Amino acid sequence: MLNPRSYSLEPIMPRRILPSIASLGTLLMWFVTPSVLAVTIPLYSNGSSNPANSGLATGTLTASLLSAPPASQWSELQREASAANAMAGVSMHAGATPGTYRLSDDFVVSGFAYGWSVSSISVFGYTSDNASFTGLHLRIWSAMPQSPGSTVIWDSAGSGGVFASSITRVYRVFSSVGDQATPPDTTRIIWRLSLTTPGLRLSPGAYWLDWQASTSAAAASALSPTVVSLGARSRAGANAVQFKPVSGVGQWAPVLDPGKPAAAADVPQDLPFLFEGSAAPPPCVGDADGSGTVNFADVSAVLTNWGANYLPGTGVGDADGDGRVLFTDVTAALLGWGASCH
Repeated sequence: MLNPRSYSLEPIMPRRILPSIASLGTLLMWFVTPSVLAVTIPLYSNGSSNPANSGLATGTLTASLLSAPPASQWSELQREASAANAMAGVSMHAGATPGTYRLSDDFVVSGFAYGWSVSSISVFGYTSDNASFTGLHLRIWSAMPQSPGSTVIWDSAGSGGVFASSITRVYRVFSSVGDQATPPDTTRIIWRLSLTTPGLRLSPGAYWLDWQASTSAAAASALSPTVVSLGARSRAGANAVQFKPVSGVGQWAPVLDPGKPAAAADVPQDLPFLFEGSAAPPPCVGDADGSGTVNFADVSAVLTNWGANYLPGTGVGDADGDGRVLFTDVTAALLGWGASCH
């Protein structure tokens, strides 16, 4: 039982609340970082409707029913009617020739009201001569590279991004069935090449990613596999392009698989890449009521709408823009206390 002399109750006035909020905000800054407010998730895959799937693996068996090595999968080029794809990969390496190789493909930022806060971008590749990958250069364009009015809106050079590579245990092989069949082998193991992207934020809309990989051997080739569509040589909307030397001058040109036999039609291809990150926060983090100023009214908006769910970045009370009104929104309001975003 409480001793009635050990405590007392008194009205809590706003002038007493504000110092307490400031103190609590300072305390929370020690325990809650912005990463708590934005959980990293797969945002987009250029090879699959599943944002975590690269669109490369075709399974543990080839079309001719040969098994992949243990704990591995094949990435088998597809056959359609009497023709099969013939291009295992597309060059993406730097070299001594003017206009060395780069690759580019388009993507659309969607799913979140304020776009994406991108934490990393991954592309995929394999090398010749058993070379390892040593780096990755990325650019994002407002439209297809070199098209009228297209500009580079972000460049990884100087961004402070950290490069990493890892084996996917997926092997690129040619079609194993039909009159142009090639037995599968394990000479083209696919690597995932990732670069962190500090501070990269993309608003909703269409963009083009452009990349180039470097290897440990100057003479080695770095190649990106193309996206696999089971049972088809291409897929609707495929439109990747490659920058390559042409008469000593680099030019962008469509990535086309020539197919086999020789009479097969050239078909356009897509290239695999992944984006990871989180929903971009509203322009003014902590502004739960949309007033443009972060103050006590925003804490009140959070409490009034506690438990609500919205399209991320659209609802009253959603101070951190994640689509849910809960404790992290109180934290966002306290950490942004006093900000003015007019």
